[in-house]
Amino acid sequence: MKPELTKLFAHLKKDYKIIAPVKKTRGIFLSRINDPKKVCFSAELTKNTFKEFLFPKKQTLFNFQGDKLIEPANSSYPKQAIFGISIIDLRALLVYEQVFRHDPYYQNYRNNSLIIGYLSLASTDQTFGIFEERLEEDTLEHLEFDVFALATPAGIHFFSGSSKGRQALIGAGIENFENIEYVGPVRESGLDPLMMANYKKVKNSFERHRLVWEELGRRCLACGKCSLVCPTCFCFASDQVFGQTKRTGRKTRRWDTCFYSEFSRVAGGHKFLDTIAKRIYFWYEHKFVRIPDEFSIPGCVGCGRCIAVCPVAIDLRQTLKDLAQPPKTMKQLVKK
Repeated sequence: MKPELTKLFAHLKKDYKIIAPVKKTRGIFLSRINDPKKVCFSAELTKNTFKEFLFPKKQTLFNFQGDKLIEPANSSYPKQAIFGISIIDLRALLVYEQVFRHDPYYQNYRNNSLIIGYLSLASTDQTFGIFEERLEEDTLEHLEFDVFALATPAGIHFFSGSSKGRQALIGAGIENFENIEYVGPVRESGLDPLMMANYKKVKNSFERHRLVWEELGRRCLACGKCSLVCPTCFCFASDQVFGQTKRTGRKTRRWDTCFYSEFSRVAGGHKFLDTIAKRIYFWYEHKFVRIPDEFSIPGCVGCGRCIAVCPVAIDLRQTLKDLAQPPKTMKQLVKK
């Protein structure tokens, strides 16, 4: 490990629980660590993402007793330093920062967390992600983070993206770093051209390319694995769990996905997404249409995790290619 990183981890251990990439049997995962020597400094994306550490799989929001809301006894939010978040996942974090900007539960986790990005860059021509993104001169200005470590053949370059990040670097004895001012998610040149191209392919395509979606619906198992690993999937279900005493209980939320049959069920039992074809279109529309419409940023960051875990080999790159073509007949789809 480089001396600067050794100093940084030694300093962080005083105040934070450290989460970092660790090599395991099934790949590299973000995990809680005690020994910094176990950190994997690979350019490979982790199998999981930051989201489970900022947006838990299940969380009790509050207890209630009659008309009184009571904070849960275990509602403390850990001070955690999440190291090794790639640029791709920092783009996904932008989505969370927009969607949950006024959510106190997410903000409590975020305010107690130190976000440390990391990129191992072998050359200026290096690309990452399924959309072959490159590190541009202004990339970091449009990402939210506290510290960013860029490893190059010449050494490690540190950047601070917040006052909290600057304090962490100075506290670790790292004085040679550059301050980056966040200027918003949208670049001065305008909206992301790739985002807009994909937007046009997906928007209103359910009827225009009906056979593409029906074929995907036939193949898809609706298992939800893609949603679980996707860094920009944040849907949840809310539950009220009633206690044994009258008018007592708790309110919880847990991860959910539009691929599950009950996701779109409303009062009276009607389901708006009553076929798998509709559910998979809904998922694509959320990534490529609704998030860009609402926040002007991509809802798919091109990490490729959904492709890696899909048990029936559905590849969103192929879907986008199919949507760019004139509508196909079912005979053509079956031949392919």
